[in-house]
Amino acid sequence: MTLGALMLVEYLRKDMVAHGKIGLTMALYSTWNRGSSYPRDKVIGLLGIIEPRNSFKPEYSWTVEKVYRVAMRAAIAEDGNLNCLGLISEKKQSRNKNLASWVPDFELHSEPFRDYITSLSKVLNKWSIYKAFMIPGGSPDITTDEDDSVLILKGFCLDSVSVVGTQAPGPDFESVGETDPELWRSSTRDALNQWRSLLPPNDIYLTGETQAMAFWRTVLVDLNQGRLASKKGGRPKRLDKSDLQDLLQLETTDGMEGLLSTWESCLRPIYRQLRLIEQFNRRFFRTESGYMGLGPPDIQPGDAICLLLGGSVAYALRKSAHETWTYVGECYVHGIMDGEAAVKAVEDKSDFTEYRLV
Repeated sequence: MTLGALMLVEYLRKDMVAHGKIGLTMALYSTWNRGSSYPRDKVIGLLGIIEPRNSFKPEYSWTVEKVYRVAMRAAIAEDGNLNCLGLISEKKQSRNKNLASWVPDFELHSEPFRDYITSLSKVLNKWSIYKAFMIPGGSPDITTDEDDSVLILKGFCLDSVSVVGTQAPGPDFESVGETDPELWRSSTRDALNQWRSLLPPNDIYLTGETQAMAFWRTVLVDLNQGRLASKKGGRPKRLDKSDLQDLLQLETTDGMEGLLSTWESCLRPIYRQLRLIEQFNRRFFRTESGYMGLGPPDIQPGDAICLLLGGSVAYALRKSAHETWTYVGECYVHGIMDGEAAVKAVEDKSDFTEYRLV
């Protein structure tokens, strides 16, 4: 049994212990990298392993697009948060053009070992590493329109993207074999150096840290990468004070090469499933006000960086037609991931905006 299969069994076990049933999000993941004769069966086939739900009664007469979006709406409502958006990881050009931007194209994830969920919000876990705009003790107001084609969320725009860096390389998911480590290492080194060149000349970041400290915490998405907080639970570990003391070693050649070696060890297929590092295919960015972050490959200047009620991370959204928005992806934004900006917005009694995602 592969490491990924063992982890899935453990996740399913925890779901059963905690809730007495398999959650819909977990069920959706159970078919990840599994093929089906018909695209609808990636979702409808789940009815054989989960308890009936009034919120999820798909029919074969529905289009694939409707089956997928009803499943996604039901999963988001059941979870009571937006972590399920982390399932979306497909290349934009490969997606079904008729799917809403907030719905994963499950059909594309049908071959064993080809790809793995790459979310910052760790959608499969019942805890959140970050708490950018989570609701303590309650669920946010998450709704859809009448035919579930529009996801309606509330939140506010933190800032807009001003500068975007090159895309970091990822494992070669077109092949189940080994990624060329030398090529990957060289490309990643080039990406880090290009990102570093985008820092402003002033030395102090918005949090009061140096720009260099904030940069490396952003690159690492504030995680102690290559290690897990708990060997049993596989929970990623946030950087602590002792880690921060050593962080500026990454400004040296030896320090960066050591980091690249740690990441390189995660290229092997068996470790890709652990998702021990978070840089694969992401882009560094800066915002108009000076925030820095790590975002999805499709992020571009002008995109809005939003905090949405129920979201553990920040989200890049793009203005669309008729007062609607398209979902671009999850973002780490340094200095706001523990609710700092959300708390200030609440204290200032800021009006929240309705975002209609299509």
